[in-house]
Formats: sequence, structure tokens, C-alpha cells
Amino acid sequence: MRHLEVVAVGVGDDRPVPDRITGVERPEDLASFVPGGVAAPVDFVPARAADAEVREAAERVRDRRLLDEDHDEGSGAVADPNDGGAGLVVAAPVHDVHVGVAPVELDAGVDVGDGEGDVGEPAVDRPGIPAHRQSFARVCASRRSAEPREAAGTVAVPMAPVSTSVETLDGNKVRLHVAIPASDFDKAVDAAFRKLASDVKIPGFRPGKVPRELLEARFGPDVARREALQEALPGYYADAVDAEHLDAIAPPDIDITSGEDEGDVEFDAVVEIRPVATITGYDALRVEVSSPEVTDEAIDAQIDALRNRFADLAESAAPLSDGDYAEIDIKGYVHDEAIDGLTATDFLYEVGSGMVVPKLDEELRGKRPGEILKFNDRLPERFGDRAGEEVAFQVLVKDVKRKVLPEVTDDWVSEVSEFDTVDELRVDVRRRLELVSTVQTQMAARDKVLEAAAELVDVDLPDALVHQEMERRLHDLAHRLEGQGATIEQYLAATGQEQEAFVAAVRQGATAGVRADLALRAVVAQEGITATQDGLDAEIARLAERMEEKPAKVRRDLDRRGLLEAVRSDIARGKALQLLVDRATVVDEQGKPLDLSLPEEQSPKEESEQEPQA
Repeated sequence: MRHLEVVAVGVGDDRPVPDRITGVERPEDLASFVPGGVAAPVDFVPARAADAEVREAAERVRDRRLLDEDHDEGSGAVADPNDGGAGLVVAAPVHDVHVGVAPVELDAGVDVGDGEGDVGEPAVDRPGIPAHRQSFARVCASRRSAEPREAAGTVAVPMAPVSTSVETLDGNKVRLHVAIPASDFDKAVDAAFRKLASDVKIPGFRPGKVPRELLEARFGPDVARREALQEALPGYYADAVDAEHLDAIAPPDIDITSGEDEGDVEFDAVVEIRPVATITGYDALRVEVSSPEVTDEAIDAQIDALRNRFADLAESAAPLSDGDYAEIDIKGYVHDEAIDGLTATDFLYEVGSGMVVPKLDEELRGKRPGEILKFNDRLPERFGDRAGEEVAFQVLVKDVKRKVLPEVTDDWVSEVSEFDTVDELRVDVRRRLELVSTVQTQMAARDKVLEAAAELVDVDLPDALVHQEMERRLHDLAHRLEGQGATIEQYLAATGQEQEAFVAAVRQGATAGVRADLALRAVVAQEGITATQDGLDAEIARLAERMEEKPAKVRRDLDRRGLLEAVRSDIARGKALQLLVDRATVVDEQGKPLDLSLPEEQSPKEESEQEPQA
């Protein structure tokens, strides 16, 4: 059994958003509802027996290992300070809380395994079934569904032949009791002996063929049972969590109550579960956003930008000012040694652009051809390793040119665009700006609606969820900065942030994200929202197209890894968010209700002909 990473793609949006499945990538921009993280620690389980003819179910825990142990992840590995893993990126349908940047898409078909949390994991949701593949010290909480059932009493669930029961405790915790018959656990002990036989070297025996009696005589009869307890119990724990539909959010506290030496094995696992919120008033939310109205000034600015693209440069005798172009010879040097990239002749430089060093613009303002400038300045951050270094400059002003913008006429419009008249151009610009403005307002309204729904959640947020969310954000930021050759410390220095303020901002965003997720889960449960089979099929088809795989293969992969229900859960949460948006009242700054439907498609020529009639 191997695990699969999943990344959600929003409905109608190519940008990835969280889908709350194990390994979800989430962009990190520190906005209040944009949790971040780059992957859940998921380990690789070979699931094979030492002998080809022996394949008992208990053996699936015999040869567990994390990919980082062997440093053999293969292609697509994610770089991290020690090592990392790569995973299949799978799209899920939710367009929920946030707008993000493109994720790190890894090699399809490569499985994830990283015990240090270096590969991405979901931003708001901590999956409910732990990635329990080494020891209880490394169990990681995970998630099974959007509508977790609260454990009540001590209802036993048979697990053929393992049995479980759950007792509700204070502080959002439950005690999960698991009983494993000796006959079943003996298979794990046998598997532990076979593993020991393959690992040790005893003269006269091939690897894996050392008799059990000899191993017991040399290492003691308890060595295999201890190994089986360490290796097999995480699997029994995960199966029990799955059977009881627990939404665990933290590693369990395990206490083996019976069977350490012989007989039936029983253990208790005290684990914190995700709280279940019930909210009221979510169907009548009212939020305020900026009006998407497009002004004439905004249209003029777009047309002026087009004029700038087609501007001519003319000789000028006036002193240089911002927006003018200076033809210069420039030399930058340190201790009489010229610096490549800061030395050029006949260089056409726009005054005020700040493209070299800030002091160059200061020195050029008011100058005329023939003047020579000498000054020192420090190189800005974009110069990389040389940033902050003081450089001496010598500049000769050779010529001054002024930008001449073309006049806005029908002839000019027909030359530089597909339109025949200025009116048609203005109509097209207005239509494009209205489309962009409406989409931006829709996104702002969606975030405001979710924020308002989150305020209805009155349950205490578990520290485990908030801390996990913070870790994911920091991991994601560090990973993206690493791709740019930078560190978090350098990022803080470049943005002028103090570490304490930065951490506080991360915590605030993580807290808001967790609360928003609980609100969506509450709406799903209270409205009885589910994912249809058609919706699931459509999402799998979209995923298959993106991954260049056949839909049947993607479905098999998801089914084999137990992720189909997780995808359905995310579809349901996406529907919950859309329900909130559809029922909400969105107003502008003056309290006027807004129609955020996208403008109908109409040709600029038709619209320009209609305007005089209006």
C-alpha cells in the first residue's frame, strides 16, 4: 500500500486551492484565509513478504520504512535540508477559501514518504487517519470525512477478528480501545521473526532461512514480539480509527494494557479529535465589498498605457525629468575594478525607473547633455550576493530624449488595435475592466462570506490544529524561498519584518483558516450536503486530463489509497461555500446590493452603436 498526494483545483479556477486530503499543497501568502503547507509526512510501505509463498495480511507491516531512511526517492524528489519525497498531484474540486499561486507539481506516479514533514500537507484540515508507518512517536493525525461522528459511550465495532470501542473524554479527546486476539497477533510475530531472519547473518544459513528456534535461542523469545508490537500496532490503530470514523487531529497517547508478553494484545489510544461545530445564521449573511464599477478614469489610464507602448522618442533640450530618457555612458566600479552589468555605453535609461541604483535617478534629474556625474551608492537586494556593496559610479550624459505620446484618433486606433474607432476601443476596454473587476469582487465577496461564517463558530480551537496549520505555512514558505535560493531569515530582512510580528501573523492566519474550515464542515453537516456520482466522475475526468492519465487509472489509484471518500468530502465543502455565497447579501460601501453576475458577451461595435441611443 502506498499513499498519494492530492492537490485541489478550484471550480472555474486554474489555481490550486486546498482540498483537505493527505498531502494537499496549499499556497502561502499569509493572507488571513490562505493557509499554507507543502505536504503531509506519508511513508512508503512495500507490502511484500520475505518468502514469495507467504503473504499473510499481518505481513504488510513487516517491512515498513520511510523513504528518507534510504535517500532513494528517485525522480521528482523535493529538495529540503535533509531529504524529501515526491508525490502524485491529484486535483479535487473545491474552490473554497482562498486564491493562491501555482503549487509545486511533482512527478506523477512517484509516491511520497518523508518522516520529517518536509513534503507538503493540507492547510486547514489535518487528515483523520494517521500516517502511522514507523512508531507511535511518528504517528501523524489525518482526516477521513467532512462530517465526523462524535464518539458516544463505548460502542464496540467488530473488525474480524480485532474489536474496538470508544469512550468520550474531556477536552475534545476520546479513548480508543483495541483488542487483538492472540491468533491474529501471532501472524505479526511470525512476520517479525522472518524480518529478523533476513537481517541477521548466521553461518550455514542463507538470508531469510534461519530457523525460528535458532533465532529465539540467540536473541531471546521476546525479541520478535517486541518488534511486532512496535511495527504492527500503528496499523491496528489506524484500522481502528478508520472503523470508528474518528477524525483524529494529533498523535495518540498509547498505553498497552495487555499482551506485552503473551496472549491477546489490548491497548488504549487517547487521541484528540476535531471539534464539531453547529452554527446558526449562516443562511442570511451580509457582507460589504468595494463596488466593481469601472470609471472613465480607469478607462483613460488603460488607453494611456497603450499610448505609452506606441510612443516615440524625440530630441529635447530641456533638463531631464522623470519619464525622460537619457542616453548615457555608465561605469560602476569597486577599487578601480569595473563591475559587469554596471558598465555600458550608449545606454538608454528612463529617469525615475530605478532600474540601476536609486541615486542614479537623483543625480540625473535636472541634468543636460555633456554633464558628468560622479557618486557612490549601495547595490539593492536584486543584485544578490553583491547586495549592499558600495559601488562608485561615473556617468556621462550624452543625449536627452522625451517621450511623445500619439494622439488618440480613429486612425491611430485602427493602426494599433482590431477596432476602427475610439468609441469601439473604449467599449472594449470597459468590458474587459468590468469583467476583471467583477471577478475580483466575486472573490472578495467569497472571502468575506467565509470570514463571516467563521465568526459564527463558537467552539474552542484545538492548539493541535492551529500549530499544524502554522507548520504547514512555514514549511511552504521555506520551500518556495529555497527554490529562489533564499531563506526565511533573508525574506524577513528583505520585507523589513520582525520575527515576532511575522510569527504572530502566521498564527493569526492559521487560526482564521481553521475556524473557517470548521464553519464549512458545519454547513455540510447541517444542510446534508453530499457529492453526487456525476460530480465525482467529472472531477476524476478533470484530474485525469491534467495528469495525462486515463480516468479509470486515476480512480483505481484513489480507491486503492482510500481517497475517493476524501474527494467526495471536498466536493461537499465546495458546495457548502457556494451555498453560503448564493444566500448572502453583498453590498457596496453605500449599502447598495450588488449584482455580481458576469457581464454578457457583446461585441464592442454593437455596444458602441447602442450608446448614442441611450
